[in-house]
Amino acid sequence: MFRRLPGHRLLALVLLLDLTILASWVLARTLARGLLRYWGRASLLLVVAWALGSAWAVLRHGSQRPWVWVGLAVLIGGALGVAVPSAGLVGLLLAGFSVQFLAPAIFGLGMREWFRARKGRTANVHAALHGRTLRPLVGLYGAALAGAAMLTMANVAHSEPAIAPSASTAPDAAAAELRRMVAAADEDFRLGRFVVDAARDSLRVARTEALLAAGAVRAADAWYHAAVLLQRGPCASHQRRANAAAREAAAAGVRPAERLALETYDRWLLATGRPQRHGTQLGLVQRLGCPGDAR
Repeated sequence: MFRRLPGHRLLALVLLLDLTILASWVLARTLARGLLRYWGRASLLLVVAWALGSAWAVLRHGSQRPWVWVGLAVLIGGALGVAVPSAGLVGLLLAGFSVQFLAPAIFGLGMREWFRARKGRTANVHAALHGRTLRPLVGLYGAALAGAAMLTMANVAHSEPAIAPSASTAPDAAAAELRRMVAAADEDFRLGRFVVDAARDSLRVARTEALLAAGAVRAADAWYHAAVLLQRGPCASHQRRANAAAREAAAAGVRPAERLALETYDRWLLATGRPQRHGTQLGLVQRLGCPGDAR
């Protein structure tokens, strides 16, 4: 019955994983806000634990030399990560979607065998994983590892500094530096580097604040780029300053800054516990404020 892994059961397991993660986020957000900053790490550990379980199941109980296919997938993924800079984000998505289906499937099979053993039936994990069920799982596991290899190698092969501070704080130099930092932030997104090194945005936010404090941000495009960088900060105060910078840029005729001003204003409201005004954010998107944020 379970050997073919029916589609509706696999879908139910995937939805159960998604609902578990979402429910834990809601509980942390409403009942234990202090724990929300650790929610991402805890969810990652949960997925890693399930992924390790899948590795044991597929590679230990597999047949037809699964190591060959998995190894080939890793080699191809790693080569793509080196050759194509944007492969990092593609690898992240590939690994994420693969693990999303793979981990609940393996977890569901293991739970089924555990319940059967509790009822006195024969618990035979090898029988449950052998044959037709195993083949798509090997493919999913290979895809997950290929995506992880793409993400890792793209970041290793295309590493760039988060910031390159200019020796001058003249307006022209500051505008050029802000432009370079925005380009670096965009490159980080294409590489999926925010997963590997989440501190890079913090460095750029701090440098942008230093340029603003020095009075070096004066050009219209410099105000816009400063807003783009500041809105990546974790605090409500960052959103407030990003909104002020975006309004300066919009007043100087930078059209994209008009939309950014609305978005940062809504993010500031949500981060301070108030409802958004312009409806630019998803209802569940609410940042955990930093100490000292004004409400």
